[in-house]
Amino acid sequence: MPDDPARVQHSPAQRPGRSRRARLSRARRRRRLLLPAGALLVLVLFLLSRALGGSGGGGAAGSASAGAVRTVLTARTSSPLPAPISGESAAAVPGGLLILGGLDSTEASVSGVFLLDPASGKLNPAGALSGPLHDAAATTLADQVLVFGGGTESSTDVVQSLPAASSAGTTATAVGHLPAVRSDLSAVTIGTKAYVLGGYDGSNPDPAVLATSDGSHFSHVADLPVPARYIATVALGGRIFAFGGETGEGGATDVIQEVDPAGGKARVVGHLPQATSHAAAVVLGGSVYILGGEANG
Repeated sequence: MPDDPARVQHSPAQRPGRSRRARLSRARRRRRLLLPAGALLVLVLFLLSRALGGSGGGGAAGSASAGAVRTVLTARTSSPLPAPISGESAAAVPGGLLILGGLDSTEASVSGVFLLDPASGKLNPAGALSGPLHDAAATTLADQVLVFGGGTESSTDVVQSLPAASSAGTTATAVGHLPAVRSDLSAVTIGTKAYVLGGYDGSNPDPAVLATSDGSHFSHVADLPVPARYIATVALGGRIFAFGGETGEGGATDVIQEVDPAGGKARVVGHLPQATSHAAAVVLGGSVYILGGEANG
């Protein structure tokens, strides 16, 4: 164990953000991530931009008759990132979407922050994290973007803040610490609070769901019935929904978990068609969409 309890050191086989299964087939996984993960990111960003933009009902769903509503999702290619990445974070801001950190194709953490304009597809530099970081969680709270945990060779408990109007030359600053180190986690915002859930401490999944209104002070909301990392998470109707994830045994789960922040409770409310981890989730038109991920190895 390291002397500093705020950092957990890992060997390369235990590096946060890389499962044991994935490391045994690193070359195959890297080839899979460079294109599909990039395409998934574009699709997720596009869906988020549609949700933020309040797209009208002129599409298939708007023209369908009552009782036979059908929503058709479409995706388009936007400006490419400067280099292939995986394990990045994304947060919706008034100017578009911030893409933060990640792992490059050599599995080295990066610190770059970029702003995507969903209307034009233009990508611009928007500052940097305080240091290289991947598998963190980011969410917008008021006029700032909070970045929770993540890691490089070791997981961290640091919470960083960037202005929601971040631009080139802006560098994130540390504003607080999670109660424990955590990477591979998720974050969402409901009202005036950001919520952190999922992830692991370098050895085991962390079950605690935490709330903060400033990134510096945290309160315990509930414990997930099935602790996991790489969970797809969204907020809808004042509640948090967590889909799948990778459990402490290293395999994926099919559980759908619901967190009720007001009641301080978490429960299993359903199951995915198959066990899935590393997926993404977005809300569009009042429905939740689960995109991509890993299943059956």
